[in-house]
Amino acid sequence: MEFTSIPTDKWEWHPSPLPSQITLVTSRGADGALDLAPKSCLAVMAFDPLTVGFACNRGHTTYQNIVRTGEFVVNVLPEGLAPLAWAIIAFQGQERIDASGLTFLESKRVAVPRIAECTAHLECEFDDAVAFESGEAFVYGRVLAADILSEAVGAGERGYRLLDPCFYLDGGWAGMGAAKRPEA
Repeated sequence: MEFTSIPTDKWEWHPSPLPSQITLVTSRGADGALDLAPKSCLAVMAFDPLTVGFACNRGHTTYQNIVRTGEFVVNVLPEGLAPLAWAIIAFQGQERIDASGLTFLESKRVAVPRIAECTAHLECEFDDAVAFESGEAFVYGRVLAADILSEAVGAGERGYRLLDPCFYLDGGWAGMGAAKRPEA
């Protein structure tokens, strides 16, 4: 195999060697206003307690809400809704909520709602954020409650097809495809 050097600026990676899952993060402002934002670059930071994080610009409403109110929900976006993630970024605030056409459900442990059309939800309590010189931050929080599509529980590889996660790929997206396991 031959390899070619690429820049250390992720915006110049075509294709990206690090596809990342697309999610919709919900948060509330101090005034109670709901915010919805597509986010990728999501990671599990720790297993005990379960802690997840995602990249976010510190100037974005999502970041400001989470730091101020201490709560957010990561909603797993199914591939069929990926075009929506691109469509709603043209809007802000309540206009984005209205344009999404999504259904918001009360969460179990946080005041921020889950999204009914998403296939899994992680209700989180803000823990901390690591700020970078670029104006970005990696926001992370402890998962207080989690749920997934009931039909996916215990369904093995079929469960992943039901969750139908999608991944950001250089301005577009792809589904997960068939789940595979190593041969024994």
